[in-house]
Amino acid sequence: MPEDQRDEDDQTSQYGNFDGELRYGVAEVSIPRDHEMGELESPNWFIEKIFGFDEEKHVVLQWIAEDGKEAVMAGVRDDLSQLDDRAILAFVHGFNTSFDKAARRTGQLKYDLGFEGPTFFFSWPSKALGSAYTHDSQVAEITYTDMTAFLRELTAQDAERVIVIAHSMGTRILSQGLADLIAEDPDAAAKITTVVLAAPDIDAKVFKERLAPKFRTLSRPVTLYASDNDTALRMSETVNGLIRIGDASNGLNPVEGIDLIDASNVKSDFFGHTYFGDNKSILSDMKNLFELNEPVDIRKGLERVETPLGPYWRITGN
Repeated sequence: MPEDQRDEDDQTSQYGNFDGELRYGVAEVSIPRDHEMGELESPNWFIEKIFGFDEEKHVVLQWIAEDGKEAVMAGVRDDLSQLDDRAILAFVHGFNTSFDKAARRTGQLKYDLGFEGPTFFFSWPSKALGSAYTHDSQVAEITYTDMTAFLRELTAQDAERVIVIAHSMGTRILSQGLADLIAEDPDAAAKITTVVLAAPDIDAKVFKERLAPKFRTLSRPVTLYASDNDTALRMSETVNGLIRIGDASNGLNPVEGIDLIDASNVKSDFFGHTYFGDNKSILSDMKNLFELNEPVDIRKGLERVETPLGPYWRITGN
């Protein structure tokens, strides 16, 4: 971003422009002592404007430092060498999400999931405005190649497991980037052991016919959380004119090779869209998936639902 577009009071403002190359760095996020699982503690807009964030009460992005890819990955390899479970976690944010919020959400996820390994967030340049859906959608499309490059870098490190979580519009970026990696370098793609698509804002037909068949080559099924209370995805359907795969309001149809989980019962935000990070039942299910490496049919908190097209699973808690 040009210097005259930077906000000197906002250390993340330089990352709001999509006209640039993929860059790497390090961030520190603090978690308040009285943090509750599933809470991204934040001030309301008025308190934030007047007083800002309070690290005693809120999840806070403390600092960021851009660094070269090689230096960052050297640090990752050093961290992995000290762990019994050599695993990497990465998060891809969705529509209407700032760099700051993506960093904070990643810190909260790492903490709530009890994840010890190196943790990344892939920040693509959302405008972080509810009115900028079309802009974000177009930017997401031109970010696919960067995602493929990013995934390739993660798989090149000395990790036994690479885990990736994507939310909302970010699932488009991850899915297409992963599909391209599978086609270009199947050996690298095979090292991505766990993929979670939460409330995916992807056309259902595109997902079933173009993406899901490619994902069947992965070492384990992709996990997909959907809900019939997700008004954000229903609005996306109105804008796009096509059903989204993460919207269960039209019924749930299992997809071969995908662990489909119905999250309709769980509590979430006003739009019913951010349950992946807001809800203890979802976080606990992901923790069992990541930490215990448990398949869907034995994880606690899930019940099997049979359909003519095959089974899906339902979160039993709320």
